[in-house]
Amino acid sequence: MRARTSSAAGVAFLAVMLGALVGVARVHAAPRGGLYGVARRGPVTPVCRVGIPCVAPAGGLELTFSPAGGPTYHVTTTAVGRYRISLPPGRYSVTRAAPSVGPGGRLTPVVVRVPPTGWKRVDFSLDTGIR
Repeated sequence: MRARTSSAAGVAFLAVMLGALVGVARVHAAPRGGLYGVARRGPVTPVCRVGIPCVAPAGGLELTFSPAGGPTYHVTTTAVGRYRISLPPGRYSVTRAAPSVGPGGRLTPVVVRVPPTGWKRVDFSLDTGIR
């Protein structure tokens, strides 16, 4: 009877340990999603007029995503302002590398959330300071 009890306890212990290891693997798994979107800068002229674009793509803009207490992630926008970055789920502060795109520099939004799975679109605006 003791052999069966210790055997059952051993199997239960192994099941718990295996479950714990699988749980750890899930926590450190590669991102299954992230963010994508377009970055624009503006205004690009002192006076905005109807029918004439007042914003332009923010090509070459380096964005830095920083979670609380974790590593930072970087992505640079394409010539037409597009970006795509794989990130673990969570909340990130977003900044731009200076002197990225022209004068000014207030980037919005400054905080983003990455969903647990899938991709989320977040567009960024860079205030050029032209008035």
